[in-house]
Amino acid sequence: MQATAAIEGVTAVDLAELVALRRHALRMQASSARMRAPLAGAHTSHLRGRGMDYAESRVYQPGDDARAIDWRRTARSGRLHTKLFREERERSLLLLVDTHASMRFGTRSRFKSVQAARAAALAAWSAARAGDRIGALAFGALRDAITPHGG
Repeated sequence: MQATAAIEGVTAVDLAELVALRRHALRMQASSARMRAPLAGAHTSHLRGRGMDYAESRVYQPGDDARAIDWRRTARSGRLHTKLFREERERSLLLLVDTHASMRFGTRSRFKSVQAARAAALAAWSAARAGDRIGALAFGALRDAITPHGG
């Protein structure tokens, strides 16, 4: 029984082991992007444009969108001002899974396929924690695709 468990950790990966990697993802450092909501699209962009979150107001310049005029600030100052908004960016993680026979090779400690599965699970747990969308694409002996979605 002990030898079978040792071989399982070297040549194959167990689903329970991949789920257990969730606690390691919780300890990983958070992304540098500022999180503001647990939903997709919560990563703010440094670009300013047509978004939902107000960033700042500035003096109106020719070519600015008339729909973005800050009428309250214009009334207070007597000069036209326009609102700038911060765009939200939705991030997606696409896991590429190599299922070729060459992945069933490795060192004494584990196969490349086992280590790749562990790395992919850790990346997926980290992305799920950040509220990102996660998808997967398998290529090689097994071909399948999962479109990116949250949750």
